[in-house]
Amino acid sequence: MVPDRTAGGAALAQLEHLLVHAVAGVREAGGEAHSGSAFWVAPEWLLTCAHVTKGQVGDTVRVSWDNGGKELDGTIEAIVGEEVPDRPLHEYPDLALVRVPGADDHPCVWLAEEYMTSRTPLSLFGYVAGLDGRIGMYKVAGECTNWARFGLDSAGIAATAKIEGGMSGGPVLNTVTGAVRGLTVMAQGQDSGLYVSVRAMREFEPDLYREVLRAHDLFHARDHRWTSLRDDLTRKLYESSDRTGKPTAAQQVGLLGVLARATDDTEQNGPAGRDAERDRPAGRDAARDMLLSRDAGRLTKIYVDVVGRDWPGPESPGSVRDVLWRALEWADLWGLAPLGALAGLVLPREQDRKDWQELISPGRPETEPGTAGHRGREAVTPEPAAPQGVAPERTAPADDFRFVVTVGEITEPGREPGYDLTVQVLSGSAHPDVIHQDEDTSRDLAATKRLIGEALRTALNKYGGRARLVEFVLPPKLLNEPFDEITLSAEDFLSVGEEHPVVVRTRREPRTRHRWEHRWHSLTRAESVQPRSVTCAYTGTPESLGRELVRQSDLGVLTLTRRPSAVDDDQVRGFITVAIQAGVPVIVWPRPGCPRHDGDGTGHCAGQRFSVAFEQALTEWAAREGEQRRPRWSQDLPRMVTELRFEAGGAEQHDCRGLVLLLDDPDRPADDLRAPPIETNHDGVRR
Repeated sequence: MVPDRTAGGAALAQLEHLLVHAVAGVREAGGEAHSGSAFWVAPEWLLTCAHVTKGQVGDTVRVSWDNGGKELDGTIEAIVGEEVPDRPLHEYPDLALVRVPGADDHPCVWLAEEYMTSRTPLSLFGYVAGLDGRIGMYKVAGECTNWARFGLDSAGIAATAKIEGGMSGGPVLNTVTGAVRGLTVMAQGQDSGLYVSVRAMREFEPDLYREVLRAHDLFHARDHRWTSLRDDLTRKLYESSDRTGKPTAAQQVGLLGVLARATDDTEQNGPAGRDAERDRPAGRDAARDMLLSRDAGRLTKIYVDVVGRDWPGPESPGSVRDVLWRALEWADLWGLAPLGALAGLVLPREQDRKDWQELISPGRPETEPGTAGHRGREAVTPEPAAPQGVAPERTAPADDFRFVVTVGEITEPGREPGYDLTVQVLSGSAHPDVIHQDEDTSRDLAATKRLIGEALRTALNKYGGRARLVEFVLPPKLLNEPFDEITLSAEDFLSVGEEHPVVVRTRREPRTRHRWEHRWHSLTRAESVQPRSVTCAYTGTPESLGRELVRQSDLGVLTLTRRPSAVDDDQVRGFITVAIQAGVPVIVWPRPGCPRHDGDGTGHCAGQRFSVAFEQALTEWAAREGEQRRPRWSQDLPRMVTELRFEAGGAEQHDCRGLVLLLDDPDRPADDLRAPPIETNHDGVRR
């Protein structure tokens, strides 16, 4: 049993009281047996588990809410997850949407696709049958544990009391953010269970999913009860952290409401709704059509047009709502101004654009003078709407340049491998500056390294400042190559890695993205960091390490050292490969082997000294950064590693001189760092 870590306060108590009125009990039509719970996600729409309905699409169920004071029949509109004979659950995600015509006198929960970070405090609600057979509301406090085996967007629950069977289909509330993040699927033992994230609702047919989410947004845009309590609940949280610029709940709901209203008018009013769009500027039609589009490529282009290529991109957007939601998540770091450009691209009517700008502009009545609609942040003046295909320019600090070096191997039968090369500079502007790009199949690796040095020298002379980061995007077999030891010219005595923070990266398969994202967000939100060390004495194989890593689902940092038998790189390359497949975002290893180690794990060795020195430096860095703000892994960890590698000192630091840092932020995947393709004329000759 875990302690009850549920947050206190009047706002949470009132929010939970409101939530109780949004929970319904479910039973088969004409039947008396209570089968589970559900909750209102929009007027007339209930979300529950498929196994709770005990029926098929089109069947009728009986639902009751307000402790049985209200009762109506509903129709099962959709089920995702096939029924499995002789098993209590359907296949993942085991979800159902039930429509209850005429049911509009109820509150609706606020849904949020939150990352499933371990130890997040939760409250579970549902209707449970008592010993006397009467159905009553039941609440259990708990916390999120590790990722569950049920499916991708599911997690475990460690509870303070038994999760009763009738709670299946009931809401799971994050008591820190005030958002419903999922629904209970089943109990496991006396004090644990499983829940499925609301993100799994994306498994429903896309048009139905968007219809329900649009109704959800419109409800909260006009009914502010839940929003007001969320603002009260999270105010102290964000005022006492480095996220003081995060948009308020009222801003989030307001912006989503404006977007939903625009979509609703266009769909429901048909030609009349489109007549109201005549005042929109020319060139907005393509972006406007995206409101209902599932074309991820075109949606991503809208995102890039608004926020610039160096922003974290949306993950598999299904609508402009996804793009807006992602921008809201990052507004505390980048400001609200780009949201103005998003409005200019997608909103059809002048009044909608005015409402949108008012939500992100200074002078809102409910805020203090001089704020931008949220506390603790200076006013932000919205940028003018960017034309279709043109990104708003942003000014970068003088040293805010990231150099991205992408090397690819080109193999042809009967020839030695050649290497293509791209060197580009990313800064605050939306478009990268491509310094060098070619596909020379005749150039070997040594010549490629010399060309990299020349291109980086050109870039530094052009931009006149220290690069914030140099990123090498490499195929797996080149990850251990000493690119950081490249010098910019024959006269230079300092290498790239001695002058600039250097990381290596590699492209990852989409099928591993869910593990990668989960580990990254667990790492960046954790209060402390405990790396997993694979030392010289490790006797397992890459396959056995891979199985261990899958079980350690929250692990974010892996350190590797090598026995003399592994100096040929085959084994360490295997370890790195399985760690990447398991989604580990930070991997660190020393490039030199450990020649003094005898392989039996006794005594001290260079590898052990490296592990101890790195873990100590990492712990001290995270604690030091955490005293002032949450550590910025992508920006600050490479600097810490650079200092550790090249500072003069004792044997521990000497053993860290050759370390390699692989740091992969899933919000900036390596595929997003590709330069534009080389343009050719009609004869195939490069321009």
